[in-house]
Amino acid sequence: MKNKVSFKSLNNFYDLIQNSPPKNEIPSIFNGKLDEFLYYSKNEIRENLIIFSKNKRIAYLNKIIHDFELYESLINITDDKINDWLKKYKTTHNSIMFSLDIDNELIGFLNSYPATSVERMNDNYNHDKEEIQRDFCNYYTKKKLQEAIEFINNQFEIKEPSKPKLKTNLSVPELATLFRELQKLKPDIFDIKSKAELHRFVANNFTSKKQDNISEKGIRKNFNTPDDNAADFWTENMYTIIDNLKKSKEK
Repeated sequence: MKNKVSFKSLNNFYDLIQNSPPKNEIPSIFNGKLDEFLYYSKNEIRENLIIFSKNKRIAYLNKIIHDFELYESLINITDDKINDWLKKYKTTHNSIMFSLDIDNELIGFLNSYPATSVERMNDNYNHDKEEIQRDFCNYYTKKKLQEAIEFINNQFEIKEPSKPKLKTNLSVPELATLFRELQKLKPDIFDIKSKAELHRFVANNFTSKKQDNISEKGIRKNFNTPDDNAADFWTENMYTIIDNLKKSKEK
């Protein structure tokens, strides 16, 4: 076991995701590098946690998760965009993962280098290639960052709340949407180091209308993927809140 804190693997992972999408890299190879670098980063983080004192462990994890969340927020790609590509080229994630259809054009794009300027001038060149390679590299990066965030969350010590949870008649998406929108207000109303702190607070201190124990993963999922029904619920109720505030000012 080592006795010195290391940041080498994590810094390598940071360098890789900061350069996404890569300019001259085969997307499938890039995805493999993300897997490899994240694997070594996880091992490095586990070893560092053994060395750090309890207070330093929490600060260390909060710093990492803040960086991961920041990088993830800067990646502009959605599952819907990727699914549109899959539908257009009539393939699936499994086909891509296991190279089940080597003749599929999209799978070919993901296993080839970006086109040269000469190739792009060819009349038969499919200009979807550049966008597909960029979108999938960003998608791979975003998914790896989400995996990394979940890993870091699992490293925090789980503490049972010392007081009863506040019971609500809200669904998990409605709870997550409420706190997500509050967290977006400027100036900041929450003094937190990362969104993960807020996820843990909601999970540890509230119940939903169907669950007494809400998972951090469930809250995080609904932070990252807004729910349309929850958005409609709060849009309608915000009008009620605004009306009530106007009435209170008139008194």
